Amino acid sequence: MTTSKADSQMSFKFYGTGLQLFGSKKQSNGLYQITIDEWTYKPANAYDVAGIFQTSLFSSVALTPGLHTVWMKNLGNTTLDLDFV
Repeated sequence: MTTSKADSQMSFKFYGTGLQLFGSKKQSNGLYQITIDEWTYKPANAYDVAGIFQTSLFSSVALTPGLHTVWMKNLGNTTLDLDFV
């Protein structure tokens, strides 16, 4: 998934206790936010001068066992890349 539109988001469901999201960090990237179920995490920044690809953007291993819904939201008119989960 790639977007450069502010407030665009994607969501998916998974069953488990942990999650890791991988994408890029580069000069054209900016702030994004992750929400899992009803818990919204503080914004994170995917900006990096050098450019890093297929790097961890988010990780959690403290979820209760069960079905979870994840939302990933782009907070600005910058690029947000999600490569794989």
